[in-house]
Parts: sequence; structure tokens; C-alpha cells
Amino acid sequence: MKETRFRVWDIDEGCFWYWGITDSYPTCLTKEDVKENIQQYINLRDNHNKKIYEGDIIERVCDETGKVLEIIVVKIPDVYFEKWVCFGEIIGNIFENKDLLNEK
Repeated sequence: MKETRFRVWDIDEGCFWYWGITDSYPTCLTKEDVKENIQQYINLRDNHNKKIYEGDIIERVCDETGKVLEIIVVKIPDVYFEKWVCFGEIIGNIFENKDLLNEK
């Protein structure tokens, strides 16, 4: 069953707020926060069973050599991404780890 979850980056607090479709909306967030920074859970998990959201930075590693093949930012929809997600690991996100984007 598909799980509908969201997170929003709170610019003022410097943290994420998480909620599901049946949960109450975090009232401390401004409309600007939500409009610009909302990210959805894509119903996939990385190789450590961690939930993957839009905006997560994934490192894809070759199992045989341990060599990093690529670093990508999760976007919806991305059919290509779904094919190899079990071989990837979340190493950050676009809000807290902008420095990782420079390594692409």
C-alpha cells in the first residue's frame, strides 16, 4: 500500500517537519515554507531501509568495487531512479548538504 508522507524544510528553525496525509499540518510553518520547500516521500527506501524523499541526495555505489558511480538528487517522477534505488544510500539532502551538490 502506498504511504503518503511529506516533509517541509523550516527555514527559520533549520529543520524538517514530517507528517502524513492523516496527520495534522504543522501550524508553525508559513505558507512560503510549504510552497517552496515541500517534499514528498517517494515510497522507496535506500539500502539501509531509510525512507527516500524528494530532494534527498543519493550516492550510488558499485557493489563489486565499492566505487561511487554517481551522486543524484531525487526528483519525482524519475523512473530511472527506481531501477537501482536498492543499491544507493541517502547521504544528505538539498537543504542541509548543499556542499554535496558540488561534487556531482
